[in-house]
Amino acid sequence: MRKQFIPFLLLFNGIIFPAAQESPQDLQTMLKTAEGYLDWQYFSEAQDAYSQILGSFPEHPGAHEALGYACLAQQKYAEAIGYFEKELILAPDNELARLLLGLAHFQAGDAAKARELIGKAAVKRSAARKYPFFGKFQGDNPGLIPYVSGLLYKEQGQWPYAEEMMAEAVEGKYCLAEIMVQLVDQYLQQSDEASARIVLARLRHEDSQLAEQLESIMRGPDLHKVREFARSRPLIIRYFKEPIPVIVDDLITMAKSAVEQANPAGAFKSWKKALFADDKRFDIHYNLALIYTLYNFLPEGLYHCRRAIDLNDRQYQPWALNLAGNIHFTMGDFNQALDYYQQAIALDPKYLKCRNNLGATYMKLGDWANAELEWRRVIKNSNQGEKEQAIKELNEKERIKVMVDVKESAEMIEASQSLAALYIQQERATEAVPLLERVLQFIPSDAEAHFQLGKIYFYTDNLALARQHLMAALKNGTTFETEAAALCNKLENMTGH
Repeated sequence: MRKQFIPFLLLFNGIIFPAAQESPQDLQTMLKTAEGYLDWQYFSEAQDAYSQILGSFPEHPGAHEALGYACLAQQKYAEAIGYFEKELILAPDNELARLLLGLAHFQAGDAAKARELIGKAAVKRSAARKYPFFGKFQGDNPGLIPYVSGLLYKEQGQWPYAEEMMAEAVEGKYCLAEIMVQLVDQYLQQSDEASARIVLARLRHEDSQLAEQLESIMRGPDLHKVREFARSRPLIIRYFKEPIPVIVDDLITMAKSAVEQANPAGAFKSWKKALFADDKRFDIHYNLALIYTLYNFLPEGLYHCRRAIDLNDRQYQPWALNLAGNIHFTMGDFNQALDYYQQAIALDPKYLKCRNNLGATYMKLGDWANAELEWRRVIKNSNQGEKEQAIKELNEKERIKVMVDVKESAEMIEASQSLAALYIQQERATEAVPLLERVLQFIPSDAEAHFQLGKIYFYTDNLALARQHLMAALKNGTTFETEAAALCNKLENMTGH
């Protein structure tokens, strides 16, 4: 955190001197600190920092407005309203402050006052020229004004206008899930349950958790609770001083640093903040899905994975499809996993990691022939691991930053291990031998490969090699320790040593 600058008192011989007057340079430093807190969504710290600015520069333009937003973001609606009103006293034609004041009244439940203020805040070109930050706010909040207008029309029961505004909000790219919640509520108020169910079905794909909340309420006897739920949804308002790409890059850097420091909570926090700033970036959704999956939060991982897939990044789309397959595989939904893996392979036939996963899925579904085919393709196309890519933590292209772990030898080893296990299960043990030997070329200490080779050699009467591999298996900690030890005892009885 940046250090805050606090006015101080000088004490000398019991005499108290007033705090030193801050200079314009002090103001710039204080503003930089306050704006940084605001941009990184540390709203409590931003509130303190802007309060400090107003303590020294009470008529600084925009400070009351920023302080009002910091309070609005913390759901301190009465305080936010007070600050926006003070801003309008200092700058009566600040249309952004007027709009924010209307939004604060709306959030506080005063729809009539909100309607009056938002109507007055219709942007005039002269006001936009005088307050260019208003233009930035509009660009950072596409679809917000039509969405709120739709809510206000809905409150009055003006259904056609409400629906028209919601359609405009969709076109403006306001959060689609939130729009769907409001449409479900509107259709239920109009006694059009069929339309409500259609929108709810779409919501399940867009945001399954939100859909589950809404469905749970709809199963109850009191449908008025749906209206209460819809009214309680917070507005998504982005108020940033820096350009969004700059802020997002800063937050992603923080998330990456947290990952490197094995701090998943910090990574979650930074990526969530980045997502709030820009929910249309593939890499944010993909990285969130990856870390949620890593820590076994599978529904959350699947949600962000689907959002990444919907964004359809040309370079990384196969990775998102593969990750969705992994999540469904872990959840035991092998047919759905198969579908995602096949989509990924259709886009990138050389995606070896995905082919390994595809083979494992075929194996789970009892399709041994296709499992063997996929693993053989991995082994063939990995060039025995010679075509190696170093492990990278981050791959960057056109501002997209995605965590990467690519190593072809690892895919070849996994395919060899899986195919060897399949051959052993099919009683084709001799065909497993070269595969297991290849694994040991790359990982000489692989205990399970040593055990399986020792077992195969034991039953094919190659006792010297059997003993060699079984001893290596025990030395390296095989999970089949009891069986390996028993085979070693049999060897001693058979050979006398």
